[in-house]
Amino acid sequence: MFKIILHEKLEGYCQYFGGCYSFRVQVGSKKVSTHAWGVSIDLNPEINQLGTYGDAHPFVAKIFEDHGFVHGRGFKRLDPMHWQFVSNY
Repeated sequence: MFKIILHEKLEGYCQYFGGCYSFRVQVGSKKVSTHAWGVSIDLNPEINQLGTYGDAHPFVAKIFEDHGFVHGRGFKRLDPMHWQFVSNY
């Protein structure tokens, strides 16, 4: 997936890594976070802050989605930095 992003010269839209594995519960919940399973990643957290729509590049978003990732931009509480490889857990 990141090879595709590099090949398409879109790496400038994925400059900041906000984390992947972190054993914790979801913010404001008792439910275990997908970060605790290592199946999610946060990208560009400085400009894709929780509660905002963020600025994920549409082609980068499509690459992630084509590989089975769900974007936090679609969550009830917007989380545009967040990409996870599972849903409905």
